[in-house]
Amino acid sequence: MHRLDFDELTRQLANLYDFFETSDPEDAALTACSLNMYRQNALYAVSNDAHHLSITDMKLHLFVFPHSERNSAIYRDTTSGDLQKIFLIVEANTCYIASNCNRLYLEARLLLGVDEHDVQKRTLLYLDYQCCKKWYRERYDESGIGILRDNGR
Repeated sequence: MHRLDFDELTRQLANLYDFFETSDPEDAALTACSLNMYRQNALYAVSNDAHHLSITDMKLHLFVFPHSERNSAIYRDTTSGDLQKIFLIVEANTCYIASNCNRLYLEARLLLGVDEHDVQKRTLLYLDYQCCKKWYRERYDESGIGILRDNGR
């Protein structure tokens, strides 16, 4: 098992969904202030522990997942039911992930995976991965297949 890097993660997501990258928070129905909140979260995330990046070193990427046939599952499974735009934020160096859609967040987190080191040492990243895996199976994939099987996880 290995943890994907930013490019591998976005390629895997492109196999599943339609999305585009934007630099304008309004494209994702976000404000500059809320985007800054995600930047602060990325700074203090466990995924940044090994990197020690400052906010100025971070490369936050904002992806918007428009309404489409390929994206119907994530829009159908939103908890609020009235989301106009689903977004995913990924920091390129640490692969910190945030989304306004729980299913998309879990799928991105599961695709990202963990390194063998995290598994052997039972790090916080590994424990987080295991919790996400359990939650995804219980909530979206009762049979335990789907994204986990299709991506060798």
